[in-house]
Amino acid sequence: MLPQSELSPNLEINPSMDGELYTSINFFKRINPLLPEVAVNLQHPVWPEIEKFVQSQNISSWPQFLQHHALLSSAVFRLSEDRAFLMQLVACGMPIELIAYSDWMNAIKSCQNFWVDELGDGDAIEMARVYIKERIQTILQIAPSLTTTMAWIQYQLWEELHEPVLEVALAKSQDAYRLVDQLWQGEDSLLQRKLLRVHGSVEVWPTSKLFIKALNAFYTKSPKSIQLILDQSINEQRRTLFWPLSHDYKCAVVNLPVLCGLWSMSPVPMAWWSKCPDRQRFIQDLLRFDPIWFQVAYNQGCKIALALGVRCESNWE
Repeated sequence: MLPQSELSPNLEINPSMDGELYTSINFFKRINPLLPEVAVNLQHPVWPEIEKFVQSQNISSWPQFLQHHALLSSAVFRLSEDRAFLMQLVACGMPIELIAYSDWMNAIKSCQNFWVDELGDGDAIEMARVYIKERIQTILQIAPSLTTTMAWIQYQLWEELHEPVLEVALAKSQDAYRLVDQLWQGEDSLLQRKLLRVHGSVEVWPTSKLFIKALNAFYTKSPKSIQLILDQSINEQRRTLFWPLSHDYKCAVVNLPVLCGLWSMSPVPMAWWSKCPDRQRFIQDLLRFDPIWFQVAYNQGCKIALALGVRCESNWE
């Protein structure tokens, strides 16, 4: 089986290929034009085929499938074995944290519609809610970094006030930048307690220039309202969102989880991360190096995005 990075989406089918790979590519080429429709329609007739194919564990030969985040998020709520599928994604090099809030929300709304269409009675909404919350629990067991994301979804759909939502509300009522201060300011900051002291004797850290590249990509693709926040982060010390030591060898470990969380809650698609396997691979390296810091920083990035109004929703005043 070829790794993801060595498979081109335009790879021609050659009958001399390995049988499983040949079948994988042939199947994907057939369903590829349907994927946007399949992602929003959980009753689409292709889903049983996707279920069968995922169970065959050939997903690593579907590079475009792994790039289609809307389909991946819908699959979590449509396939019978959600935990196995999520673990398979991680094994194939797809960090679940790179699926955006909007993809998760759309998947959950599609799941609700699926249940209503299937049952067609007054109990469908409540049954869908129970089913969705069970799936959310599985997601959080595998990717705790998505705690704020899932809390915000449950607030938007059902007005549930989980702790991250309350923290965002408190920050908005006082000073949104207090969430940034919690990350960087003082000896009791999250940075000090959750990362620097923990690795005080570690000399070799994952290093990369990916943070600067990712931040530039995010800035370029962002609407002006977000660009203004990022400009203030550079020009005004009080509004600095990221650890300022951008040339320090710890920079990528410190800042990338915060940026990923901020980006995931924004309206900017996260497709940039899938365009180069090395980007996803480095995020996996960060998760392996210190999963606790990644979870803390990613969640804080999500809260900062919400408190600063990066994500505008109808259910928030």
